Amino acid sequence: EKFSMEFFRGRTVSSSSTSDDGVRVLSSVKAYSRFLTVYDTCVEFAPSSSLASGGSGSGSGLGSSLGLGSSASAVQQFSFDVVGHPRNSFKFACVMPVSISDNGQGQPRVTTTVVWEYAQGLDAICVGFPTGGFDASKHDTIVDTARAELAEEARLTGGELTCLVDVNAHPGMVESKWCRNRFYPFLCVGADVDANPPPRDKEEDVRMRVCQVTLDELRRLVKSGDMLAPSVQTAFLGLEELSRRRYC
Repeated sequence: EKFSMEFFRGRTVSSSSTSDDGVRVLSSVKAYSRFLTVYDTCVEFAPSSSLASGGSGSGSGLGSSLGLGSSASAVQQFSFDVVGHPRNSFKFACVMPVSISDNGQGQPRVTTTVVWEYAQGLDAICVGFPTGGFDASKHDTIVDTARAELAEEARLTGGELTCLVDVNAHPGMVESKWCRNRFYPFLCVGADVDANPPPRDKEEDVRMRVCQVTLDELRRLVKSGDMLAPSVQTAFLGLEELSRRRYC
C-alpha cells in the first residue's frame, strides 16, 4: 500500500514536494502492520550547494546553523524504516495529573500521579504519565483522548485540564526521529478519583501500578532514566506551568 499524501515531519507532503531543508519524500510504502505500522520510506536529499545559507535544518528558525555534516554535491536517495500508529491518526496525549492541598503551614503541597507499566522494548518496568492514542471512533478531539487516558490509566476524572501547547495550532511534540507520531502534553489540576473507571487494556490491567509522588520525587524520576520520553517532556512543560502559577 502506497501513501502519496501523509502527515510527515509536522506537515503534509506529497511525492512532488520539497521542504526548505532540501529533503523530498519520494515514497512511503507500508511494509508491516500490527499494533505498530512500519513504512519503507524513500527520501531524496538535494545537493548542499543548492540550499540557502543558514537553511540547513534550523527548523523553527531558532538559533544559527553550523552548516551541513558534509558537502554533498549531488542528489542522494536514502531508505528508512519509519513507524507510527495510523489508526490513532499519528497522535496521542500525555497527561500530568496534579493534586494541590495545604501542607499545614500555609503553603501548597503539590503531588502528581504517575503509572508504572511494562515496557516491552526494554523488557522492564518503566514510569510515565497516563498516555494513549487518539481514537476517532471515541474521541472528537485530542482533549477527549487526554480525559479518557486520565480515567483509564490513573483512575481519575474531572479537574482543570490544560494543553501545554496550543492545541489548535501546534503540530504536536515529536516522539522520536524515526516515528511519525506526535503527542500533545497536558496538565490536569484537581482531578478526583473515578469511582467507575473504564477498563484498561489487558496487559495494563496485569502490570500497571498507579503512584502519587511529590515534585521532588518526579524530578528524580525524570533523571533516573526509567521515565518514558513523552512523559519527560510533559513533566518539563508541566513544572514550568506550575512555576508560572506559583505552585512550585
